[in-house]
Amino acid sequence: MMRNEMIKVILWKELKELSRDKKTLLTTFLLPLISLPLIGLLTFTLMTQQPVNIAVIDEDSTSYTSPVLNITVSSSKLVEDVREYLARSGLNVYQYSNREYALRNSSIDLIIIIPKGFSENATSIDRVASIEIIRRANVRAAEQAEGLVRGYIGYLSSQLSREKLDSLAKLAGLETFDVNALRDPVVVGTVTLVSPIGSTVGAEEELKSIIARLLVLSFAFVVTPASSYVIDGIIGERERKTIEMLLTSPASITEIFSSKLLVASFLGVLASLADLGGILAYFILLIMALGGSIFIVMDPVLIFLHIATTFLTILVSISIATPFIARTRGLRSASNIAGIVTSLGVIFFIVGWMIDFPKLPASILYPLMLIPYTHSILVIQGYIYGRMLMVAVSLTVLLLASLISMIISIRFLDKEKLLLAEY
Repeated sequence: MMRNEMIKVILWKELKELSRDKKTLLTTFLLPLISLPLIGLLTFTLMTQQPVNIAVIDEDSTSYTSPVLNITVSSSKLVEDVREYLARSGLNVYQYSNREYALRNSSIDLIIIIPKGFSENATSIDRVASIEIIRRANVRAAEQAEGLVRGYIGYLSSQLSREKLDSLAKLAGLETFDVNALRDPVVVGTVTLVSPIGSTVGAEEELKSIIARLLVLSFAFVVTPASSYVIDGIIGERERKTIEMLLTSPASITEIFSSKLLVASFLGVLASLADLGGILAYFILLIMALGGSIFIVMDPVLIFLHIATTFLTILVSISIATPFIARTRGLRSASNIAGIVTSLGVIFFIVGWMIDFPKLPASILYPLMLIPYTHSILVIQGYIYGRMLMVAVSLTVLLLASLISMIISIRFLDKEKLLLAEY
């Protein structure tokens, strides 16, 4: 039988065994595909169902008209406006007469207090009016409510400032003036987003960057299923007493283990596709909920690079771990060894989720490039940065590292040591 025919037979045998392992396929493919969108749906559903209770207390209870500016501020009118604004945002707002009652009610997340003298101070030209906020510590809903309240107070302050400046301008006899020129003489203009090469881009580019970071992080989750498959392909076959038949077949040890490594990498690609599908589904649901287009998150080039990088990254990882796995006696020790090898990758991918590797100085980046996982990160991040040369170089290095590590790994394998594990 020709050698390429022999490899096809071994590959077919491995793929058939994989297709029969329903539990592995289920946990590898369906679990991430379902879990990520489910996390998104559950989060948004529970957020909308989470009650946020706010108490408003009017300790001022006055309406004051400034004799100088002829401006009137009413604390009761403010309370009504605040209640209406927060209720429109889905918050439950209750009016209390005493702050002690509100503090004793543990269901109240935030207390807004309009203190005595507020109306008079708000219309003054030499004093500042303040609104007191009491928030439950370590309650996320209370933090979100405080943000809304601060936003409304900012709007109220802006409106009142405009009225004061109009009145002062009339008193000064100014016929032409712009309130904004007095209140905000220096502002930040329009913010323009540009690509790494300087061309103008839309907000979807920032979303693509977030997806790319998640894709880098997902590498950490696809190596483990592939390692488990390799462990089962060696230790499992030894325990099932089938490895003797496999080693005495006409196939060489190179053909046997190169097929196992390729099928394990294929399993990792399935896992990466599931992760990718889950991430895209999560963002598509989010964008659809916000009324956007679903097509802005899909980049076929990025998807292709992710699949190719996943395959090569897994091939490198399991090629390094295989000689050590082959010398162990049991599943537990084999899993520990595989875990040590994949831990390095997990560390890199978590760091790559937070750090932009293309922006690292050469004195730091070049030593890191001796580790193959750095190139896995650079392929994805380099594409987002528009550095296609970096993408091509890193992909080539990753391909060479995969082939070299696989060749070296198989050379260290020995039929006798496979049957008589040392550890």
